[in-house]
Amino acid sequence: MKRTLRRIPYASSPINVIGLLFGSFNPAHQGHVDISLRAKKILQLDDIFWIITPQNPFKAKHNLQPLAQRESVASHFAIRHNFRLGALEKKFHTYYTHDSIRRLICLHRQSRFVFIVGADILPRFLQWRAAHRLLRYVSFYVVSRPSYSNAINTSSFSFYYQSAKRRRENFVPFYTKNFPLWMADTHPRNPLSSSSVRQKHNRDIAKKNII
Repeated sequence: MKRTLRRIPYASSPINVIGLLFGSFNPAHQGHVDISLRAKKILQLDDIFWIITPQNPFKAKHNLQPLAQRESVASHFAIRHNFRLGALEKKFHTYYTHDSIRRLICLHRQSRFVFIVGADILPRFLQWRAAHRLLRYVSFYVVSRPSYSNAINTSSFSFYYQSAKRRRENFVPFYTKNFPLWMADTHPRNPLSSSSVRQKHNRDIAKKNII
């Protein structure tokens, strides 16, 4: 049976534990898929939401592809792996992750959420809007990233929330509601990044133009 794109529902649903992967997806790639599937497997998540942000406040705008184009690319991966996809910040008219997640929680009161993030956000996380409140809403699943593995142990986030860190076998926040909680997954991951995909694409175009 042919699969169709599953959109993020904007009404209450019986889903229990949901993994949230926010990002500009500029563009989406296999690395996003790998961390989503791993999180779903080891945390026994019921579903994965890919949430495309129109603009990351910490990233430049000049190389950002149009939102519709990013959604189109991401939809191919989402359909293939049965993830849900949506641009919630456009729908909710929100700009910050904290506000978007709070709206999601209001819509899905029966659900528990796990925020899937790369270790590269940790050094600047405490600069985020309402960063400390965000950790009361969702638990964090932190994935190691090239050049940022040390951030898991040395960032300001790690020091501030050292007592909230849990080993994988003790990471069950969806049942205890004992926030804040977070865990680090240092398993070797796909080194692919959106910037490397864009760079390869630009090199391929340059070679064609030379030929």
